[in-house]
Amino acid sequence: MGNPVLAKEIRTRFRSRKARGIKLAIGIPAAVVIAISYWWLIAGMLEMRSPDEEIWFFAAFLQLTLLCFITPGLLSNAISQEKEQRTWGLLLVTRLTPWQILSGKLVARLLPIPILMAMFVPFMAYSAAKANLSAWVVVGTYLILFSCIFLFGVQALFWSWLLRKTSVATAAAYGSVFFLTVGTSILEDLVKTAGGSPGDETPILWFNPFYALVKLSELGEAHSGHAAIWLMAFITAVYISVSWILLAVMKGRLEKVQPE
Repeated sequence: MGNPVLAKEIRTRFRSRKARGIKLAIGIPAAVVIAISYWWLIAGMLEMRSPDEEIWFFAAFLQLTLLCFITPGLLSNAISQEKEQRTWGLLLVTRLTPWQILSGKLVARLLPIPILMAMFVPFMAYSAAKANLSAWVVVGTYLILFSCIFLFGVQALFWSWLLRKTSVATAAAYGSVFFLTVGTSILEDLVKTAGGSPGDETPILWFNPFYALVKLSELGEAHSGHAAIWLMAFITAVYISVSWILLAVMKGRLEKVQPE
């Protein structure tokens, strides 16, 4: 809380009446999905119809899906809204460093995400304990999820910084996530169809987080362990590296426009 931007963002988001509509628009669908998921979990436990490992990956896929819908919307107006309200220039002439501005907005707006993920702790704890999941599965799942949070948030902040209109920045932020998740699968099919090898996988899917979770779910199968671990490490490294590059670009450009 020593960062003035972080403190201001937190106060604004909790006190603003305009943000209540956004909170309801995000919170109600998320609550409905979580309630249905808990019903599915309890029904599966009572009827003993679902393997425990299946519950783990069901919860992981559900969290990743919610992250795709929620995270870009939290950051896509972080800077563009300042530009529309003509307060961005005033923020730049203060003594705040570019890193204070960027990190304050990023951290404050990502705060709802850990709360959302905490709701899935009973899912994860139950299935991990009952299925005796390996450490690779547990660590790998959360590495993929947290790297997605970081990348989805940073790229939305980047578009908000690069573009002047919030609507355009939001479209770009969701478009980037759509390309990583759905677009890579479509591109994969097009490449395989054009190459005449429908059964061979291409490196395009290596950048898809859902594909990484699928491979992680096959970790216990023969000849898939090393490939799943390598893919988990690859996608985590790529997502975090791209995020830091985007932050470095924004920080470098902000340092040039700030007064000495």
